[in-house]
Formats: sequence, structure tokens, C-alpha cells
Amino acid sequence: MKVNNFPKKGEVILAPLAGYTHSAFRRICRRLGADRTYSELVHAYGLTLRGFEKNKELIYFTKEEIPFHLQLYGRNPTEISQGAAYLLENFKDITAIDINFGCSVKKVLKAKAGSYILKDLNLYYEIIKETNEVAKSFGKFLSIKIRLGFDKDILEKLVETALKAGIKVIAVHPRLAIQGFGGKANWERLKIIKDIFKEDIFLIGSGDIISYDQIDNHFKSYHVDGIMIGRAAIKHPWIFKEYKIKQAIKVSLKEKLELIKLELDMMLEYMSPQKAFRVIKSQVSQILKGEKNKKAIEQPLLKTKTYEEFIDLLNHLTNQPSK
Repeated sequence: MKVNNFPKKGEVILAPLAGYTHSAFRRICRRLGADRTYSELVHAYGLTLRGFEKNKELIYFTKEEIPFHLQLYGRNPTEISQGAAYLLENFKDITAIDINFGCSVKKVLKAKAGSYILKDLNLYYEIIKETNEVAKSFGKFLSIKIRLGFDKDILEKLVETALKAGIKVIAVHPRLAIQGFGGKANWERLKIIKDIFKEDIFLIGSGDIISYDQIDNHFKSYHVDGIMIGRAAIKHPWIFKEYKIKQAIKVSLKEKLELIKLELDMMLEYMSPQKAFRVIKSQVSQILKGEKNKKAIEQPLLKTKTYEEFIDLLNHLTNQPSK
């Protein structure tokens, strides 16, 4: 069955990152050249229990973000498949459902979800199989995001099991779950996997890409079909444009502040001003990295107590003459 917006070889994709890759930031990255976007992870049971309004900040999206994968997590196969059905029934423009088997934060592991499920191949298989059947019934496809394993490398088994369950699009962060973001991402493992499974898998690599000039090298060296960029994009979303034009972009402080203003303005579509201001603060430190006077700019912004204070100061800083 043909599905719309199936990924194409060579795509450079915005990775899902909790607290950052909400709708406004996804739109910014698409405008700057990201080929595809993923949502933050959404708890499947919480979605079916509480519906759209209680999950609006996580599942809100616009057509500009398409191709767009909405990412679910959970532990119960039925709850996850029901969450997928709810989304695909109510939001027909979603490109695909994605299941997160890669998250290693304490909250998710405590719920025995995310990368914890990589310990149990039978459960992993059932979740993929059930949810894939739902996705197919809506004419959509299912993708997954995994790691090498939980505490030991079982990547071949994980890929083989996922393919057996009927899917093809697999994003791999080549670290163990217990590593978190420590150590070095082992991209050599992705080359081995692609060489084994060839065209049976659409393999997306993720991890440790920090500059645009690494992207072509990783495509050539590790044979992946797509590349995800997460942490580097939070700091420098222009990385997608840099890759398209094959040239580094020097971004001025004014441009960085204007991007923060744009993002904050779009966030008001699905967040209260006070919530949007709290969320954007976490990105301020990231996007101002490398600025000579970072502390002098960042600290006053982070010390603001209300949306109004924040936006007034942001406007003042943006309108100051360049030095």
C-alpha cells in the first residue's frame, strides 16, 4: 500500500526532544530546511484518558510541519494502539505515528516505558505489531525510535523484530539506554545494520551531529537513509539551512533574539503567555551559546518573572544597535 510522505533517502530531520520540539520550533526548523519533524513524546494512556485539550501543547501542529510524525510512548500495547487510533481519527494530516523506545529519562524509565521496553522483545514486538495495524487501517505508516539496547547491544534483534512486526522506518540513536547521552554515539553499528538489512529498512541515524559538514560524511560513511538532528538544532536551528547551501551561516545576536521572539509569538497559539515564557527560557541559554556577552544578555532574560517582563526586555535587547 502506498502512503503519503514516506521518507526519501537523504532527508535531514528534526529529532524529537522533550521540552523543545513543540509546534513553533518545528515550524522554524522546517522554514530553515528540515525535511521532516517529530513531536515531543506523548503518553498514550494520558492522551486517550484526557483528550486533546489536556494534551494540546504536545500534539498541536500545523500543515507547515508536515511531513510530521506524532510520537507516542507507553507500555501497554492496547493503550498505545488506541492512542494512535485517536490521533489518526481526529488529526488526519498526521503523516505517521512514531513510537518512542529510545527515551532514557528517569520519569519514563520509572514507568517502564521508552527504552525500558528494549529489555522485553516480546512486548516490543506486540506494541509495534498492534500499532502498525492501526496505522495501516488509516492509510498511514508507523515508525519507531530505538537505541542499541537497554544495557547490552542487541540492535540486530531489535531491527529484525521490528521488521517482522511489519514496519520499515527505524531511527536509531546508537548508544545504550544506560549511557544516556554519555560516551560516543557508535555510528559504525548503523553501517553494519544497513549492510545486513539493506532496502528492507529505512534507517535514520541520530546522535552527535554538531555541524552541517558532518552530515554528508555520515551519509557516505555509515550508509544511513536519513539523519536526525536534535541537540545541535536546539542551539543552532540554522544547521538545516547550512546543509542545504553547504555553507556556514554567521547568525547575529539580533537574528537570534528575533528568532526567540518569533518562536514565542507562535507558541501563544497553543500555550498561555506565562507557560510559553517559561518554556522558551530553557532555549534561551542554548541559542545564545557562543555569544561574547552571553551572560550579560541571558541572565536578565532568565530573571524575568512574567511574560510581559520577558517580552519587554527582549524587544529592548533586539532594538539595541549592534556593537
